[in-house]
Amino acid sequence: MDNSEPQTEPQAEPQNTSNVTPATTAIVVANVIVFVVMVIFAGPTVVNSPSSQVILAFGADRGTLAMTGEYWRLITNVFVHIGILHLFMNMWIFAVMGPNVERIYGPVKYILAYLMAGLGGSLLSIYFKPFATSAGASGAVFGVFGLWFGFLLANRKRLKENFVKSNMQSAAVFFVIVLVQGHMRAGTDNEAHIGGVLIGILCGFLIATSFPGEPKWSTRDTIGFALVALLLGGGFKLTQDHTLAAIQADKPVVPAFSGAVLVGPIKDLKAGNANQSLLKLNKLVELYPNSLQIRYLRANAYMALNEPRKAVSDLDVTLKAKPDFPLSLELKAKALNDLKMYKEALQTANTLISVSPNDAESFLVRSSIYDRLDDTAKTLDDANAAVRLGPNRAATYNNRGYAYINLGLIDDAMKDFSTAIKIEPKFTGSRIGMALCHFMQFDYISCDKECSKILTDTGWKDRVAPQMVILSSICRRQLHQEPQRLVLLDQALKEIDPTNSQYAIIEFLAGRLTADAAFQKMKDNDQLTEAKAYVGLDLLAQGNAVAASPMLIWVKEKGNRAFTEYDLIMAILSKLKK
Repeated sequence: MDNSEPQTEPQAEPQNTSNVTPATTAIVVANVIVFVVMVIFAGPTVVNSPSSQVILAFGADRGTLAMTGEYWRLITNVFVHIGILHLFMNMWIFAVMGPNVERIYGPVKYILAYLMAGLGGSLLSIYFKPFATSAGASGAVFGVFGLWFGFLLANRKRLKENFVKSNMQSAAVFFVIVLVQGHMRAGTDNEAHIGGVLIGILCGFLIATSFPGEPKWSTRDTIGFALVALLLGGGFKLTQDHTLAAIQADKPVVPAFSGAVLVGPIKDLKAGNANQSLLKLNKLVELYPNSLQIRYLRANAYMALNEPRKAVSDLDVTLKAKPDFPLSLELKAKALNDLKMYKEALQTANTLISVSPNDAESFLVRSSIYDRLDDTAKTLDDANAAVRLGPNRAATYNNRGYAYINLGLIDDAMKDFSTAIKIEPKFTGSRIGMALCHFMQFDYISCDKECSKILTDTGWKDRVAPQMVILSSICRRQLHQEPQRLVLLDQALKEIDPTNSQYAIIEFLAGRLTADAAFQKMKDNDQLTEAKAYVGLDLLAQGNAVAASPMLIWVKEKGNRAFTEYDLIMAILSKLKK
């Protein structure tokens, strides 16, 4: 064909007509590798719905970060995806379109244009949504569409008219459909799509193709990419100025931090108003996100509200800034213990002891963890260490008292509980321990009296109230004080929160539920340990040893060994054998 005449066939296959497209393959592989690494390090939830924190950690984009020093996010976000479906859709579209376009320009120009399109998409996205978190290759992928469109536009005289017209129409229709769908679907980053396709079109129009016989790189390519780079540089400056202005406009006027702001939340916590304290602390965290004091206090509020996982999140912030902060280590160990993350709890407690080796509280914390792990020897060792380091503290004797109960040493336990009560007369934990010891020794009169005193002092709304009602009811059954027992249970059913798991046990004791119906209301092994223990003890008190026996054996064989109810049953079974 004479080169002076227009081409009669479309030149969709440039220099390399093979199926090898290294740039497309490399980009797909890089995206898949990043996603696999995210799943390995952040867990299986990443497969469907990774959190903003996770994708940001792996390089996602947010204007407030990317425009204030973390500039690398403008490119790294192109390789991070929000779930496997997001990854699949982007890579599928890219794999269909990419190879043909790569053959037209060659791998070097193609990959440069791809990255520039991704950068253009990032900048336009940030300009319009500086506070949003975004990730994904869609901006760069649409840059490939733009590159194809630019190629058709720049080479329209070298290609068949119908070929150019039909392909440009198809590309335009596809892009419009995607924009409309993106507008209708929340979370779609249309700005990134538009930015990517515009840069792609510009690259396709300015740089040269690699048709057979033409150089792989020409002066036109250098000038073309330089012009696009200048445009992106200007876009970066414009986007950065716009983002910094948006940050400044959105920034609240923060008063200077003063310890006085903590007085209210601390007072609420001490008064037992954890919800009210939390509301105040949430506002303070917004104002002073880097304050370790506020984060630590909020962790305490979360613990008071039985939300240990949230407490751990705040404590991790404080420990990142100050790894050897004893109070945070102590509270984190307790929170992890509550979450049954015993290995992590033990590691934290060991760190706490290395930081505060002469603090009784450090050993109290680790002793409680060993108790949950049913390691009685180490529980007692740490309990003894706590007593040695804190001989004037009620908590140390209380802790050792429960360790003695676990070992079946009831007389020793009573001595420690008695010492704790002398030091601190209203120490509820030790008073409950004394009640349990009386029960284990079949001293139902003393047990009932102790339970009644505790209930009077703490009130019906206290967390220990249900257990005191249950123990007292069983004692009164043993003492044949049926009228007093029914009066107690009737008041308990009116006063105690029905959502409390022990409420169902009280309903059984009052004759309102069968044992099986009460068990069905238990949500886990811990609650079932309590229910089986107390139902079995009540049946035993009724003289129905045959019905009680399966309950007591279940607790012995399947119950949570860290629970006092387990120790209670083991002590009763030991006494019955004698």
